[in-house]
Amino acid sequence: MITITDNETIISMFNKRDERVLEQISDNYGYTCRRVAGSILENEEEAKECFNDALLSVWNSIPPAQPDNFYGYLLKTVRNIALNVLKGKKRLKRGEGKEGLVLDEIAEFLPSGENIEAQLETKERENEIKEALTAFLRKQKQDHRDIFILRYWRFSTTAEIAEEFGITENHVNVILSRLRKKLGDFLEKEGLM
Repeated sequence: MITITDNETIISMFNKRDERVLEQISDNYGYTCRRVAGSILENEEEAKECFNDALLSVWNSIPPAQPDNFYGYLLKTVRNIALNVLKGKKRLKRGEGKEGLVLDEIAEFLPSGENIEAQLETKERENEIKEALTAFLRKQKQDHRDIFILRYWRFSTTAEIAEEFGITENHVNVILSRLRKKLGDFLEKEGLM
């Protein structure tokens, strides 16, 4: 079997409704996708279901969608499904769950002190913040960028991040604190705060 990973071939197979692409996606990206969902849900079976739901969602959305970065598109789909599952479960009161606590950490530097959900209500505002965040992260050292993404995109705990990077949990907290401060300064400079 040939391993297919290039964006153009994957999208072409979707457009032709070639079901073999699903097997290739599972082989090439399944582990990482399940890990992303698992870091949010903390449940392996639910993570597998999220990945399967994401495959169906992607199958139904391409075409007409034609993502420039299929892997990123898939990961975002998996993440969104996992977040929806987490919200739907209502395991903990709003704002007290893993997602709420992590997002509250970065809410302090968003304009007018509102929570992140309120900040991202408008598409224009969402795009401005995404562009600014991308620009900010590109300027950071690779390991700091990775730590930020693990914490605020994948909702990894500081203990998980510390273990992955071979540093102390306190060191992770210091890095995140400094990154939040830098991000606040950057957003202020960009006129977004």
